[in-house]
Amino acid sequence: MHFSIKFPLVLVAAAAVVLSCSHESAYGDAGKNEDLPGVVGMRYDDGSSTSTALAVYWDPRPAMRKGAASFTIQLVRRLNEGAGNVYDAEFSRTFATSDSDTPGAVIFNGLESESRYYVRGRANYPGGKFSDWSYLYGEYSKDPAVVMVGFGIFDGPVTDATGAYSKLIRVTESTLTFAFSSTEWQHISTDLKQSYNIELFRDEACTDLVVSWIIDPVATAGVFSMNFPPRFIFSGLQSDTDYWFRVTDESDPDEVLVSEALKAHTDPSRVVVSGSGAVAAGEVALFEDFSELVYYGSILDNENAAGFNTASRGNLAGIYPATGVNPTTVNKQFVTGCGNEGRLFDTMQNPLKTTRLDTWGWCNENNVIGALCHRCGVLKLGNASATAEIITPALENLSGTATVEVSFKAQLVDPGNDQPHLIVEALDNSSYNATNRQVVKDPSKTVTKNIVMEAKPEMKTYTATFENVTPGTKIGIGGDPAMKAGKYIRVFVDDIQVKVISYN
Repeated sequence: MHFSIKFPLVLVAAAAVVLSCSHESAYGDAGKNEDLPGVVGMRYDDGSSTSTALAVYWDPRPAMRKGAASFTIQLVRRLNEGAGNVYDAEFSRTFATSDSDTPGAVIFNGLESESRYYVRGRANYPGGKFSDWSYLYGEYSKDPAVVMVGFGIFDGPVTDATGAYSKLIRVTESTLTFAFSSTEWQHISTDLKQSYNIELFRDEACTDLVVSWIIDPVATAGVFSMNFPPRFIFSGLQSDTDYWFRVTDESDPDEVLVSEALKAHTDPSRVVVSGSGAVAAGEVALFEDFSELVYYGSILDNENAAGFNTASRGNLAGIYPATGVNPTTVNKQFVTGCGNEGRLFDTMQNPLKTTRLDTWGWCNENNVIGALCHRCGVLKLGNASATAEIITPALENLSGTATVEVSFKAQLVDPGNDQPHLIVEALDNSSYNATNRQVVKDPSKTVTKNIVMEAKPEMKTYTATFENVTPGTKIGIGGDPAMKAGKYIRVFVDDIQVKVISYN
């Protein structure tokens, strides 16, 4: 018999009493009796459900006539007997029939919109007895219905998590970026709610761990872009080296999903340090890929990947890649989003002493030291309204006066709001402050070339050629403060190269 009368659920919510743990313990699993009436004719209550609340009603009279003392209603994600926990008040409610004027209805409030559940209920009787579980069914279905919060009966699975999948997004000399999913990238909202363990190994057997991170939807909330499935950039890796990535979806302890190991290979390093030996025509005098900058995430080439950071970074003796199992207790490390960044020559003055960037400098608009920032493996020139310019060390490995080609990769931070105007400069007779690495130009000894960037969210290569460059010349790259026009000039810069074209 299907019960067709709806109870006033507002009264139910006020009058229903959740039994204490000691009271509930009277109805242990040993008392199951399939002959006792249970929750009869359960139905989804569309009128009382909202975008964050799920309401159901049923006919309590058959069970109450047999002496039922209470009803237990649960939201579960699986159909096996032990799927629910009667003590979890968020997803399980037990109501004493004697304490409620309308014992045949319940509302679960505060749920996540579009989350999905099976709904089941049972009647509890004196003497530790209870009925079998009864499930909510669709009108024409022979299987228990999936209910989506804010929608109702849902014609689809209770979860989109079908496996653990990974794919390679971007490769550099020192980084590997991976995306991971439990829905094969079909449902981003589900992917963002799962709990993952992401691991990078040096071997295909996945025994030699580089680093792993726990990606928890609560602890790491907000670190991923809502328009992309979870992505993570592993930094500080060896160049020209094989690695294997594995992801485990640990959201459901009874159904752990493990991906296959995905092989990836970092690019060869092209680093050339200025002063490391005389260079001939046709050779590279300087190349810097900023691979020592391991902190933060990245949005280069639209990768939108989270990364890691350390709260102790400014006090450390150097810059250290993350290693080991979820190393959150090491130097206060933590997972951070792709939009975060640090001020390179401000907070990182001390750690830079152990890196190739120790002899590099800055020349920022209005002497704002914090206008030159860094993210994972890349510089960010410009912060808020101030432009910034990165200055290379002197080209000491030139054997004489030369014509050189300066090239670099660059991408506007926000193509819709950032002006695309850069300057590339050859600086002679500049001064250098070894304490804070600030460079002061001699305008009469500075040659400036202008570059207009493409307004696209992808890294492009730009070049400028300079004549009469000497071993004392430094190269500067930055935003053109004269071309801001009331807007910003913020740009990511990577892979700075100075190549000798010819000698005079």
